[in-house]
Amino acid sequence: MISRNYRFCPAGSCDIIDMRDKLKKEELIVKKIRVLCLALVLSALNVPAAAENAAPVRDGLSVAADGRGGLSVAADGRGGLSVVADGRGGLSVVADGEEYPGEVRLIEDTAYVALREFASFADEPAVEWNGETREATVTTADLTLLASPDSRVLSANGRYLWCAREVFADEGVLYVPLRQLALAFGYTCVYEAGPHRVVLERFASAVPPVERAQEDVYWLAKIIEAESGGESFLGKLAVGWVVLNRVASDEFPASVRDVIFDRENGVQFTPTANGAIFGDAGEESALAALICLDNPTASPDALYFINAARASNFWVPNFCTYLFSIGNHDFYR
Repeated sequence: MISRNYRFCPAGSCDIIDMRDKLKKEELIVKKIRVLCLALVLSALNVPAAAENAAPVRDGLSVAADGRGGLSVAADGRGGLSVVADGRGGLSVVADGEEYPGEVRLIEDTAYVALREFASFADEPAVEWNGETREATVTTADLTLLASPDSRVLSANGRYLWCAREVFADEGVLYVPLRQLALAFGYTCVYEAGPHRVVLERFASAVPPVERAQEDVYWLAKIIEAESGGESFLGKLAVGWVVLNRVASDEFPASVRDVIFDRENGVQFTPTANGAIFGDAGEESALAALICLDNPTASPDALYFINAARASNFWVPNFCTYLFSIGNHDFYR
């Protein structure tokens, strides 16, 4: 738990996630997480390797590693996507000045397109479906993209694109959130409320690979584990985004490590005072750090969080604006 002027809570659990937890019996095939360079990251963080064909399960999120170099975060069930409405809901999609001819599904505030159809519109792809891993691979001259049903992450040229909603399959067609899929194929994506349309403009043949500073991955995974080791995967992501929002703010230091160890107005993160920051990070925390670094603006407003049940000082709720709660943490700006 953190504040601008005070420290609030004891560190979160630093227990290493038990990679030997088994998926439910009815899941005949383990959904794979393919993590780019994750072995190197985990080695740097002193995290033991995962057991073969095993995955921890937390709040419906399953994680497994198979060393193929991609990523998938799978959720049990469709997370609210079981009812899919056909039609665009009046939404139009314009790509480089021309109306997108393919199918568009609008689910609440998220536009979906069919993966193969959009890929064929944007480029000349090879699309393959692996029935064993339930994963689609799209390959072009400049892009390798991986997508799985029930996942909120697309792996595109080694970058992990976090989606507002899960990818889902319907009658043999894989539907992907338009914003992240467009980015993977090198489009900017802007929603215009007046005409109720999405405007895509191509800036590259594909999203470029990202270069992550190893020090940033290391310290971000450490603070995520120390502050939210017992929280859900979304809770871990939220903590990571608070750190990155501070890095981007003029009110705080300009690097991940400096934000974490910032003491200009008192201890900002309790684990830096009680030593929990130096404990080992679990695989989920390392994974959350990678996703946060690849999607630094996914939750742009939160700068503070507090565990009200454990707090001894309430400066944050008294002087900041409440945004949302995940698990035991309330987030503020």
